[in-house]
Amino acid sequence: MKWNLFKRTGCIFIASAMIAAAAPQITDTLPINTMITAQAVSNVIKLKVKDGAKIGEVLNKALLSASKKAAKSGKIYTVKLPKGTYILDQTLHMFSNTTLDVTGCTIKSDKTFHNMLMLGTNGKYKGVDEFNSSKKAKGYGSCVNVKIKGGTWVGNNKNKATPFRLAHAKNVTLEGMTIKGGNYACHQVETAAINGLYIRKCTFKDFKPINYLGKGHYECIQIDIPCSSKAYKCCYLDGTPCKNIEITGCKFTNVSRGVGTHSQLVGAYHDKVKITDNTFTNLQEEAIIALNYTNCTIARNKIVNAGGGILFENAKFAGSGSKIESMYTTVFDGKKAYKKSIVYDVNSVIENNTMTIVYSKDCDRIQGIRVHGLNVDKACKGGDNKTIPKKNYYISGVTVRNNKITTAGYGIFIDDARNITCTGNTITQKAVSAKDGYKDKYDGVFLSSGCRNIKVEKNKISGFKRNGIFIMTDSAAGDVKGNTISNCNKHGIYLYDSSSAGSISGNVINNCTEHGIVLNTKCKAANITGNELTSFGGSGIYINQNSTVSGDISGNTAQFCEGSGIVLNNTSNAANISGNALSSMGRYGIFIHSSRVSGVISENTFEGNADLDIRVSADSAAQVIAEQE
Repeated sequence: MKWNLFKRTGCIFIASAMIAAAAPQITDTLPINTMITAQAVSNVIKLKVKDGAKIGEVLNKALLSASKKAAKSGKIYTVKLPKGTYILDQTLHMFSNTTLDVTGCTIKSDKTFHNMLMLGTNGKYKGVDEFNSSKKAKGYGSCVNVKIKGGTWVGNNKNKATPFRLAHAKNVTLEGMTIKGGNYACHQVETAAINGLYIRKCTFKDFKPINYLGKGHYECIQIDIPCSSKAYKCCYLDGTPCKNIEITGCKFTNVSRGVGTHSQLVGAYHDKVKITDNTFTNLQEEAIIALNYTNCTIARNKIVNAGGGILFENAKFAGSGSKIESMYTTVFDGKKAYKKSIVYDVNSVIENNTMTIVYSKDCDRIQGIRVHGLNVDKACKGGDNKTIPKKNYYISGVTVRNNKITTAGYGIFIDDARNITCTGNTITQKAVSAKDGYKDKYDGVFLSSGCRNIKVEKNKISGFKRNGIFIMTDSAAGDVKGNTISNCNKHGIYLYDSSSAGSISGNVINNCTEHGIVLNTKCKAANITGNELTSFGGSGIYINQNSTVSGDISGNTAQFCEGSGIVLNNTSNAANISGNALSSMGRYGIFIHSSRVSGVISENTFEGNADLDIRVSADSAAQVIAEQE
């Protein structure tokens, strides 16, 4: 029997008790001929199949029989295929309390239009009723306790259906599988509405649909949400998110994207997600895309030669127009509004990952880690053509720590975010491509779009085409302290355009082309203290254009600058400048060029400066204490 997955829209997902009630006419007998025999040993159904055979029909009957036995006995039944290479000529259907063990097998998709495997069915099938588009599949109430073990599954680009589709289920495990290639233009594994998804020690490889489609965003593992047939077909579209997801010990090689989500239902969140100890190698786009995830851990992953590393997002951006295609506000294909509160504090951590990010023309932006929300400042349309309300969908509560990032683009990019901790990361820029139109505009840590309370502490940053740390566009950092920054083509730490910071302290900055620490254009800092500043083409500390320090500029050391040690220019600064050690300047030790500076200059030390140790404009109100050396 051949069965076309897409004769009907939707998918069916059936719990074990439902199977027993819905399919009383199914027999336990499997076909027996010269190619195929089967025997049940305890709770294992072993198949004897000729190498090279088409296995769709016999394997489906065995899986359905196993589910019926499981429903009767309360045990989990396993269907085991002998080692060999087989042709899959129809979709495999798995039901509750069943395991498919194909360890040592190679299963090749043929070129006809079908999924390789799905949970349940999408139509009446051997006495099993349709569940995918009915309330019987709502929430997680369909299949339970399903496991696929082992095997090399080979897609076929002439087959336009997604290889694996898993939805509306509980406790689904993929273990030790290798999935190679894909069926034309899909993800390798699509999941939605699953409580308890465990993908362990699987390999995903040789999947680059961009090569023949010219467009991207195809994750090997897609974690999706069923709200629109445009976003996720063949499913009950009730907007149920996934939860309790663990993807660990997997390998992703020569693929478009690794794992993640790129469509969202506003107010719905995938919860308790762990993406740990995986290896991603040679990716056209990002390794991990976490959109609307809460209580998430992304840790100890190794990313090598990817266009992007880890995206952690609370919203998606508009495309070329004002429409945000990937955001939805309705379920059941736009028939019902989805009304859930926005979650801002996502309580998540990105830690101990290592990555090498390279230029890729297929990637939207070259970056190691990005954490972002989106301020929708005017109402626009979503993917369901419904209005996305005017609202700030900012993100909060993410810790980014102890990651090692080597990047051809940005290191860590944070925008429209609150209460983010960025600490202990090692961020190095290398191998920037001459083909990259943004090649001169990358920073080690970049804060933008009205960030608030971002702690940037104890990071090691080097070699960036622009700034080590750049805070701009009305963003407010917390303390910026204990960072080590070197060899940047602009500034070490740069605040611009009405941005602010708490204490800028204890940073070690050297060998930057322009200045060490800069506040420019209405920026503010509480204090600038205890920084070690060496070898700049400009000055050590440069306060400019109505920027202010409310506390002290004290205890800093600056040396070997072509400009001055400390400069206050065109500002109303009232900070006291004291206890700084300023030596070997190309110009002044301290230069005050503003009538509105009124602080006290005292107890500083100077040595070997080319011009005056202190120069204060005649109309300045700054008070210079004489006992300086």
